[in-house]
Amino acid sequence: MKKIKLTNKASTTIAILVILGSIIAGTIVTGTLLTRNRKSDNYITYQEAIDIASAIPEVAAFIEENDINSVSANLYEETWIVEFFDTNFNYTEDIYCWMNYAYVEIDALTGEVLYYEVYNPSDPNYTDQEIIAIANAIPDIAYWIENQGGDISITAWYDGYELWYVDYWSDMALTYPFVIISNNNGSVVYYEIYDPLENAIHTAEEIIEIVESLEIVQTWITNNPEYDRYINFYETIWLGEDTIQSNPGIAIINLAEVSWINVTGGIWIVDYWTLDEPYDNWLSVTVDDITGEVIEILQNLIPTLTEQEVITIAESQPEVSAFLASLTSYSTYVWFDNYYGYWNVFFENDFNYEEYATVDIIDATGEIFYYYINNRPNS
Repeated sequence: MKKIKLTNKASTTIAILVILGSIIAGTIVTGTLLTRNRKSDNYITYQEAIDIASAIPEVAAFIEENDINSVSANLYEETWIVEFFDTNFNYTEDIYCWMNYAYVEIDALTGEVLYYEVYNPSDPNYTDQEIIAIANAIPDIAYWIENQGGDISITAWYDGYELWYVDYWSDMALTYPFVIISNNNGSVVYYEIYDPLENAIHTAEEIIEIVESLEIVQTWITNNPEYDRYINFYETIWLGEDTIQSNPGIAIINLAEVSWINVTGGIWIVDYWTLDEPYDNWLSVTVDDITGEVIEILQNLIPTLTEQEVITIAESQPEVSAFLASLTSYSTYVWFDNYYGYWNVFFENDFNYEEYATVDIIDATGEIFYYYINNRPNS
């Protein structure tokens, strides 16, 4: 049975999205409150721009009603952007307000007000459930819900000004709907079903077939019957001029003569991990979307050295040995990075945590490639 989970809040990282969304959907008030005749080489000053913005009735009322703790004026080409902020956060169960905000654009030559808007928090006119019901009633959204496998999560949150946002997610889906709804009348302002695979050449099923035909993957699945799998497509790849992996201990097996620098389209990454040890036993395969060729395989490394062996190697570093000899008592912590294939040994003074030594050792060679000693006496 398909489960739908309703969540009160989505992420509160709304920042600029709130402002942009309100500009798109809100009422835009423009007008000329003050016009000055200026020569083209004589812009109005910083303070004059603030004064003009402050004289707008709605902005003046906003300044009077709020605790303005930030005012800025910036000149972009021939336009002053003046902003007033009351950044006192207001959290409640029903509303998340980022800030009270007034925004003004002024012609830097004439002093004409080109555009302004004031964002004051308002109470929500709907509940989360009512907003989600409106979003779910959109035919395309309803179809998406009915045709997704796995558990579906639906989150709704109000920006505190005039817009509701509804986000959908399913652990079995590769598309992600979102809906924007007006708090004023409950109308749908915008919706989209984002499909990251829209421009992919291969399908997810084809990529899975390619990956699971590899002997190394078949062996891993046979040895780890209790596992999970995740597939992702990245349409844009950012590559530097250097080799993508330079650490000598990394677990890379190149099964095809394909260079990352030659990848011109998107890539698929298929990850496998065991349910009982998701961070210690995993396998990752990257496939070129255009050619269908395997670019690389990453697999967790199994250490060849023991913890005691790497401790002995770390203690053999002369500076570390001298540091430890100066301590009355210390604790030792050892950790193995199964992605890059190195050990970290950490020595800490039992009586002063600010005194420590850290040593990194390549498992394949036993070589110390980094160490640092922080010898700081008690203050």
